Amino acid sequence: RNHLQINQNNQGFADVALMTRTHATDWSWSVLLQDYNNDGNTDIFISNGILNRPNDLDYINYLSNVDFAAYNQEQQKEIAQKLIGEMPTLKISNVVFEHQGGLDFKRLTKEAGMEETYSNGAAYADLDRDGRLDLIVNNINQKASILRNVSPGSKHWIGIDLKSDRATMGSKVSVYAAGSVWQKSQANARGFQSSSTPIVHFGLGDQAKIDSIVVEWVGRTPRVYKNLNTDQYHIIQEKEGANAKATLPQAVAMADLEVSLFNYQHAENTYFDYENEGLMPERLSIEGPAVVYEDFNSDGLKDLYIGGGKNQIPGYYLQQTDGSWKYQEVKAFINDAIHEDVDAAAIDFDKDGDLDLYVMSGGNDNPEGDIQMLDRLYLSNGKGDFIRFQAGLPNSNSGSISVADFNNDGYPDMYLGSRSIPKGYGLSPYSALLKNTQEFNFELIERKRLGMVTDSEFADLNGDGWLDL
Repeated sequence: RNHLQINQNNQGFADVALMTRTHATDWSWSVLLQDYNNDGNTDIFISNGILNRPNDLDYINYLSNVDFAAYNQEQQKEIAQKLIGEMPTLKISNVVFEHQGGLDFKRLTKEAGMEETYSNGAAYADLDRDGRLDLIVNNINQKASILRNVSPGSKHWIGIDLKSDRATMGSKVSVYAAGSVWQKSQANARGFQSSSTPIVHFGLGDQAKIDSIVVEWVGRTPRVYKNLNTDQYHIIQEKEGANAKATLPQAVAMADLEVSLFNYQHAENTYFDYENEGLMPERLSIEGPAVVYEDFNSDGLKDLYIGGGKNQIPGYYLQQTDGSWKYQEVKAFINDAIHEDVDAAAIDFDKDGDLDLYVMSGGNDNPEGDIQMLDRLYLSNGKGDFIRFQAGLPNSNSGSISVADFNNDGYPDMYLGSRSIPKGYGLSPYSALLKNTQEFNFELIERKRLGMVTDSEFADLNGDGWLDL
């Protein structure tokens, strides 16, 4: 998957790709971070595509049925060539993530003019010199794409072309305007086997004037440049600038881009799955933690339940009006710390208007049916506290829970998907479909071996008013 690393005041980085939903863009090649609409925020362009898809699951299944050992070396070469020709192809769109401020990104494809292609290399440059960066994209077995930027031209910008009798690549350019600071380094090696314009481009949003520009020339004295108009390109000669102060003004981190560490650390117990199941491709004993983000104390603010590893007390935090989090101790959670929380979901089981909590147990170090594998249902008092509801619930190595009213009776039902059979990797465990009887229990509708379930979701796929799974 993709990673979006936010610099934490030069004290390390925080990956926010999942939080910003920029983590998945298929088979990606070029990543170009620039302000394409000049609103002052850095957007993301990503080129996608591959002519033959060797990771297509149907193709992998097809390959698994070919016994290469039954053929001699020459025949194997012929078969391999044929199999390469059988690889599926799929054109997909390139992606633009429009940065809307803070950690909010909007995914754009066709609405941004992105057609379905097999793209890899890409570069940016203002080809028509209108102050908006255009894109040049290389496509396999197709003509290259030149994407003219037609975003509204109402925002301000400035372009800096650095000149010196020595190399300028890597120089840092800072633009100061009314208390705001934009910083970029000059670099043209961007994208897969691609080179973009060396002109350093800044979108300024509604800022029509700038105070100054400071250039930290590579290996030389920083220099300051003033009296530069916006909405045009400037050639900046190193020797024409005045020496900047020894201590340069630092860019003030935007508050909505600061990522602070949450005071909780998931802890896994020590267990080596491979000692019992040497052919496992991954350790199934470390599938957690479960996370639920819902309002459990009915104050209008969403709270946070983070399931614990085996012998770890879950993290349960109530959100405060100032956006901070307060740890809430729940006796029932402490008593059940022996369980490993693999997945969880909020459910108003008793229809009293507040959210209860169903937590699935798992792990690969206990046998099927062990008490430590028993799922749990906690009833809420509506004020943030829970008690455990005593009920006979499944006790397998769980994988996924989905909650929805699939029979349209007004009461939430559940699907419980199991991940695996401990010490029997590859065998299909039982998963269950449960109906809420409206009498403080569930009725088992179906129990089947549906494979090694990792995730699930209810949705009305065919629009008939009934939820599918």
